[in-house]
Amino acid sequence: MHIREYTDVINACKTCFMCRHICTMGTETQHEADTPRGKAILLHSILNKTMELNEETVAPLYRCTTCGACKNNCVGNYDMPSLVQAARADVVEQEKAPTEVARIKDNILNKGNIFGLKKDIPVGMQSSKKSAGKADVLYFAGCHTAYLQSGIAEAMTRIMTQAGENFTVLPGEVCCGKPLYLLGYRKAAQDWAGKLFQQIKATGCKKIVTNCPSCYDVFKRNYEAMGVSIATEIEVLHAAEYISDLMANGKIELQKQLGMIVTYHDDDYLGRFHSLHELPRQLLSAIPGIEPVEMRWNREEAASCCEAGGVLQQLYPQISRSLAARIIDGAVATGADRLVTVCPITKGALSAQATERIDVCDIIELMVETLM
Repeated sequence: MHIREYTDVINACKTCFMCRHICTMGTETQHEADTPRGKAILLHSILNKTMELNEETVAPLYRCTTCGACKNNCVGNYDMPSLVQAARADVVEQEKAPTEVARIKDNILNKGNIFGLKKDIPVGMQSSKKSAGKADVLYFAGCHTAYLQSGIAEAMTRIMTQAGENFTVLPGEVCCGKPLYLLGYRKAAQDWAGKLFQQIKATGCKKIVTNCPSCYDVFKRNYEAMGVSIATEIEVLHAAEYISDLMANGKIELQKQLGMIVTYHDDDYLGRFHSLHELPRQLLSAIPGIEPVEMRWNREEAASCCEAGGVLQQLYPQISRSLAARIIDGAVATGADRLVTVCPITKGALSAQATERIDVCDIIELMVETLM
């Protein structure tokens, strides 16, 4: 079993309460099984064969955002998110995956996206009229941007075009494969990553730019674990990093005064896994007329409302909505005019709960407003 690789985590966490207060899922559901300690006890029992993987014991393994808050607050740096993902791989190999989990896998393999939408839905870049081909920079939008948040893609391609960048997109762009890996379908994820990497290399790109933290994380971390060396051959940048470079090189200039108060929501993957807390704040501070304010819970302590690839929204939509509502409450309490994210998945989750209380936008959409 894959969880045997993490017996140190199981043994340490099954007797420890210290991260219970910070666990995204445990604080929401108030179920012990949804806390890191509860999962460690469960997996210890499975290892010792006093329990088995069945519908009841599998469910808590998917009620986790793998946000990394527990690891971040652990004095021993025990890696609960990786343990959870290993447990899910065991679930899949024993053919115990819940129906909804298998549905997400089938959507990706059969339709190329987490939603199971038709393949011929265009990636949200119509306004750029950018054709696929060879270029120095590949813009990879991601499922949520392409199918649900096309305004982000339009803003991103406008910035790249105005900067005079030589960029391209993948024809019929498909999912990055992060949800497959995250849900435990490791062999399917590896095969998917290998095929997608060949498509990416065919563009001749030297850089991949994505505005999706899930895509960013899978390219930077998970592909290497699957034996696909994308990050060693091609530079992978989140849009925030890329735009920062454009500004530093004088390729774009932010001129229009926006005159608003904004608060920023830290993304799990960019923040806790890649230490990109300050860069988005620096970009916001560079916008003329912007007054940034902080929510009570920020940076390493920021709350989470969804899992990579929007998995939690698909599996447990009510929990995702409740988590998002908490973040909206925190944003409204700052008195900000806008809540800014760096993730299309998070933007969608928060926008659905914001109603008329506060505007929610991606940082790319906000920055394009200040271009002349």
